[in-house]
Amino acid sequence: MMRILLYVDGSHNSQWALQVALVVSRHFETELTLLVAEGGKGADHEWLTRAREQLLTATVGTLRDVTQPGSAEEAILAESAAQTYDLILLAPAGRRGLSRLLHGSRVAQVVRQSNTSVLVARAPLTDIRRMMVSVGGTRQSLEMVEVAAHWAQALGARATILHVVSQLPLFFQGLTAGEGHHTTDELLAIEPESREVLQEAVSILQQADAFDRLLLREGLLEERVLAALETESIDLLVLGANAASGVNRLLLDDLCDRLVQKSPITTLVVR
Repeated sequence: MMRILLYVDGSHNSQWALQVALVVSRHFETELTLLVAEGGKGADHEWLTRAREQLLTATVGTLRDVTQPGSAEEAILAESAAQTYDLILLAPAGRRGLSRLLHGSRVAQVVRQSNTSVLVARAPLTDIRRMMVSVGGTRQSLEMVEVAAHWAQALGARATILHVVSQLPLFFQGLTAGEGHHTTDELLAIEPESREVLQEAVSILQQADAFDRLLLREGLLEERVLAALETESIDLLVLGANAASGVNRLLLDDLCDRLVQKSPITTLVVR
């Protein structure tokens, strides 16, 4: 049973979160907690009533209503700390300009401060058929691949593995940064330690009958992931958080923050 904390307020963006919740509930056994923040903008009560009716039809378990004080971010973090959840589901606040400067990014705050996996809903979504999993070269990435495989199997989706060779411009290693025209073997020769991890990642997805293909790209991680999303028809991006320690963890957390904010599609951050 997947315990999901769903934050909604009836806004245009939160309708995306409701749609994603309905998709997930069709494929997983779920228990949903519907969260409203006291300190946020006035919730649309008629919309919330309709949302509850749709969720009650879709969910196997109970549907619980909770209100927490404070802003949306404060309410989400307080509730996720008070109860045990497998997933936090929310949509971006859509803040721009001065509002974003004053309040920051809702998504970034929740992803950065929560110890729970976070699913960020972006744009309308009726189903998840194709996933992209951004896999690093460390064995910690395999835990995230296991989660992605479980999701893909439940959703009946296919998953593409994306691995970006080097987080630094490759001219430092004698290659030109960019897409290039290098073979798989040439790219893996730059990071031979990644070969075994990628082979295991492919095997995990194959065992779930969910593997689509392996994409290798060279250059900056953030740029290559976003570029791949432009050219591939993907419904869900899967990222891992805290897959390192020390300085590397700070760098990867920062990359994860930027990617989850810039991703144009629904994104799952696995913890």
